[in-house]
Amino acid sequence: MAAILPPVYRRTSFPPFMQLTPISSSSPITEVISKLRASLRQAIDSSYAYDQLRTPPLSSQLIRPILRWLTKSKHPGIILALIWCKMEFDDRANGERNHDSARGWAAELLAIRLLSNYTPTGLINSLTTEFDPRDSTPATPATPPRLDDRAPLLAPGMIRSTSDISSNSVNALELAILAPAKHFLASSRVQEVLNAVWRGEVVFWTTMNVDSHKKAVFYKPHIHGRTLEELYSRLRVPRSRVLCETVNRVIFLALYLWVLAATPPEIGWLWKELVLLIWICGYVLDEVQAWRDNAGLWWGDLWWGADVGLCTIWFAWAGVRLFGLLGGEGYWGTATVAWNVLGLAAIILVPRCFSVFSLIPYFGILMPCLRRLTWDFLKFMILVAVIYVGFVITFCVLGRENFGIQRMSWILIRIFFGSSYVGFDEMYNINPVFGPTLMVIFVTVTQILLVTILIAILSNSFSTVMNNAREEYLFLFAATCIESTISDHLVVFFPPFNILTIILLRPFRLFLSHSSPSLRRMKLWLLFITHSAFVLLVAMWESLERRLPNRSANRPGLSKARTMTVEELLRSGDGGTPFRGGAGGIGFGIGLRGSRPLRSGTASEDETEDETQYQDGGIGELRERIGRVESELRLLREELMEAVGKRVD
Repeated sequence: MAAILPPVYRRTSFPPFMQLTPISSSSPITEVISKLRASLRQAIDSSYAYDQLRTPPLSSQLIRPILRWLTKSKHPGIILALIWCKMEFDDRANGERNHDSARGWAAELLAIRLLSNYTPTGLINSLTTEFDPRDSTPATPATPPRLDDRAPLLAPGMIRSTSDISSNSVNALELAILAPAKHFLASSRVQEVLNAVWRGEVVFWTTMNVDSHKKAVFYKPHIHGRTLEELYSRLRVPRSRVLCETVNRVIFLALYLWVLAATPPEIGWLWKELVLLIWICGYVLDEVQAWRDNAGLWWGDLWWGADVGLCTIWFAWAGVRLFGLLGGEGYWGTATVAWNVLGLAAIILVPRCFSVFSLIPYFGILMPCLRRLTWDFLKFMILVAVIYVGFVITFCVLGRENFGIQRMSWILIRIFFGSSYVGFDEMYNINPVFGPTLMVIFVTVTQILLVTILIAILSNSFSTVMNNAREEYLFLFAATCIESTISDHLVVFFPPFNILTIILLRPFRLFLSHSSPSLRRMKLWLLFITHSAFVLLVAMWESLERRLPNRSANRPGLSKARTMTVEELLRSGDGGTPFRGGAGGIGFGIGLRGSRPLRSGTASEDETEDETQYQDGGIGELRERIGRVESELRLLREELMEAVGKRVD
């Protein structure tokens, strides 16, 4: 073989990968991360781009030796370890293209290709099992869920690097959003999982009772016989949660417009104001709770700026209103001013109520563009402000007899936004000697240089986002989907009912623990009483969806890859081992010959029972070995074909 391989394949630094022993399934996650980090550092010694690593020469030389080594391992945290390594290398690269950025791309590419070897159940477990990346204790296939409803998943603060993650557990999907690993999230197999989570075919909470724990399992929808606890658990499905939140926001918008239509009272409060204030407190409490659960995802949300702006306006309105009721005098002591402040919220509240449109591909692509352009514009305005202040001071000094600082500031602002004639009309009034020259310089700098640079920057940013439009949209969808399911709280209340937990249940924490069954039971009864309308809405929606002919469960335009339903997953999947035989194929068990079907119901119980029967007599071990040999032969055949083709060229 050495005689026909081109020189690029004959490097001697990669055979050690083939000699490394497989990672034990009980190895600590820190040990797995350490081995992967060392392997990537040894393999990647140039600043490759992501597309370069996908080319056949580099893929065969750099990626496949590590992929063969990882395929032999059964550790449930390999995917998470690869995403963690990408996060570490990207943090060291600091946005530049260097060796560390190439290693980060390699780690993400390995995670994507490794997904094709997982069975449906193994894929779900590998993406949703939580690990502490800094925990050095031996790992288990499934991390026990936390029972403390108060514990946040990640430390408060904006998470953008590994050093910002607290000691709590995180799964591969959450870490991929924080990294961010957009190519990984846009891969077909991850999108299959996210589609299933979005539709509620893979759920984290099957029922709502005192003994419920968070665990990702397959959900088999039943038309009849669903219990009350199971019906309420559908509120935790991302699609159902988005539906309820949208209806809730529309009701809040109607209440807001109802209050604005009233005449501001001179004395006292309107009862409408009190209802609106209660609703506002519920929304503020909901934002605080979302920030405590996962600050990284909250900061990464597309609408966090709008939520902060709304909360600021609510506090300003309440402060002005309270100031007037306490006897404040002057302009800020009147109810009319409070109404004016309240009216400012409509600028943000109306778009926020229809934020569900961002899940539609067309709007989902435009929203990241608008966010990127706004951020670049604000950064560029810092340079404009520095130049602007210098000219304002100069013109105010030169025309101190005719112009004040406020009037001169507005003149220069009008010039910046295109009214150049205003500057030419006033330049002699500013100063007959220096005025004309300085005004021509200012108009040239603003209208020609700064505006041209700004347009070029925004055009480049827009092109960058649009070139990765699919990844941007799928990243936005993944963040929305995971944010709806990430909370470890058994019970999640919608505003304004979340205020009742503070008023009615908070006092019981003085003598009950946070994981007390009695406290959980009270929360469940409060949920059953207050959220019956939402459950009825979700049940009607799901019932109508089942009765619609030729309905499509997939989101339009999401992916060109075929997304399989749970019934197809259960018929085609292989639940015996975490990896499936063969390295090719996209989807849950597509192209897998002779695979045994998964049973319906929850994946944990049926898979355990089926696994015990399947591996009797050593058949399961023999099947696993055959799958590994088949995978190795396929990879070897691809390498030979590529090498021979390159030699012929």
